[in-house]
Amino acid sequence: MWGEEGNRLAVLLMEFTAAGTRIRDVMLTSLLHMGLSVVGDLDRIVLPRPRGWSVRLDDGGDLTVCWPHRSPLVNRARVQLPSVWRTAASRNDAVVLVACCDVNLFGFNGAGPPVVRGILADLAAHGDLVGAAIGYREHGSLAAA
Repeated sequence: MWGEEGNRLAVLLMEFTAAGTRIRDVMLTSLLHMGLSVVGDLDRIVLPRPRGWSVRLDDGGDLTVCWPHRSPLVNRARVQLPSVWRTAASRNDAVVLVACCDVNLFGFNGAGPPVVRGILADLAAHGDLVGAAIGYREHGSLAAA
């Protein structure tokens, strides 16, 4: 979550593993080509609303991220989302999607420390964080996708 009471934004952070290979550059370049933009400063973030992207949460709580490709980028991932996240996403009809590679923000198997804003700020300062505002839909709602 970003923001204060009454002005909260739901944030979905995706981290890809490339193990130091060229896949990192390919993944970030692909995301940029598909409409995301480089996030250079977390305090002055301006994100596009690219066409063809959406985030859906189904009745079972599985999350799908669609992008302008025939297959979803993330397909029915089981995630634990706090109710405040879901409220903010529904209120704004959007999620702030940010993506990075090879940072290991969550530790192995998600058991590591929580995401630290400083790590994301460093990624942004080095041009290694991409993002966009993505339409959000929950349980077949009529929200923009």
